[in-house]
Amino acid sequence: MIPSAAEIASSLRSAWRLLFLDAAAMRGFNLTIEGFWRSFFAVAFGLPYYILLMTWSEATPDGEVVAIGPDAGRLALAVILSWTLFPLVAAVLSHVMGLGRSYVAYIVANNWAAALTPQPYLVLALLYRGGLIGTGLHDMLQFVVVIGLLWYAWAVCRIALGAGIVAAAGFVILANLIDIMLNLLLLMPASE
Repeated sequence: MIPSAAEIASSLRSAWRLLFLDAAAMRGFNLTIEGFWRSFFAVAFGLPYYILLMTWSEATPDGEVVAIGPDAGRLALAVILSWTLFPLVAAVLSHVMGLGRSYVAYIVANNWAAALTPQPYLVLALLYRGGLIGTGLHDMLQFVVVIGLLWYAWAVCRIALGAGIVAAAGFVILANLIDIMLNLLLLMPASE
């Protein structure tokens, strides 16, 4: 179920165009049932960020190197559940809200848009760890990225699902609540 190179390129280009509110970008996605299932391949584009997060390490004041990221198993489970739970919940909600006809298009666009979202975090992490930006600038830029990505998710929902302003905000909040819940349950360090 791996999409062709042409489908990947077209889908990523279309996801990028959605960032600029280009509704015509939807024509660049494969909006068939096969395209729906292949859009889950987009998670692979977040792998560099997740691998970096898993393997990140720091030296303690006494020189001991410790891993600061979650272990690979818990991180993999969190990513898989995040990419599974939201589409299931969105299927029910879109049907209840009378938007079921656009569900496949929404998930396809949302999945490919999600392929772009870890990249700003990866760049910020590399700039910070490389000493090119300080903590204050890193935190400010991370806040800007979070706001920008929330807006992007909202725009994708408005365009692809055809949801109203408030409904699109609800979908974005729901997706983030699912991620927060998974992070709390799976990625937070266990208390000793």
